[in-house]
Amino acid sequence: PPDDPRVHYALPPFRGQRSGGVDPGGDGTRLGNGLRVWLERPWFSSGNGELLGVVLLPGGQPFKGMADPLTPYVTQWGTDPLWDSARPDPQARASDFPGRVADEELDLRELPGQRVHVVGHRVRWHAGRRLWYCDIEVEPGRAYMPFVRLALVRYQPHALRAARLSKVVLTEFAQLLPRRRARLQREGDALSLSLWGR
Repeated sequence: PPDDPRVHYALPPFRGQRSGGVDPGGDGTRLGNGLRVWLERPWFSSGNGELLGVVLLPGGQPFKGMADPLTPYVTQWGTDPLWDSARPDPQARASDFPGRVADEELDLRELPGQRVHVVGHRVRWHAGRRLWYCDIEVEPGRAYMPFVRLALVRYQPHALRAARLSKVVLTEFAQLLPRRRARLQREGDALSLSLWGR
């Protein structure tokens, strides 16, 4: 099996898209609903194709009623009580991770015979920081700035089934930032600024 991932920390990335300029106008979007997981070296302990896997309850089971022994081994999210917003979805499914490149149900190494759903993401090298990182997009529903705690494994989809997963490592809770869009328009001497968010 792969070595356990050595998670440095997980934070929301401040990624954006911009088009146009101030004259006659511009449009910029700060992308939300994601976490960047920084990982210590080395990577590819099980060879080429190794992914960072997010561990979910199998079959899209809801968090409520989850067996206590599973709590430290699966991804969970919840509402920020400071905001009066919609609640997040009561379960995590593979479709809630649009950046995934592979997913399947496998047995946990810590609890033999316990099935989980693993969602794999590509890991990239950051030359400036000399660390590996993985951007994980998350769609937990319409909640505003929900808290997310990721359960992560190294996942080698090309290995024998019994040797595809490392042991699980939990991140600290982190909040997903909402998407923000700003549009600046100039008409003669007048400037107008419009903001959207969710």
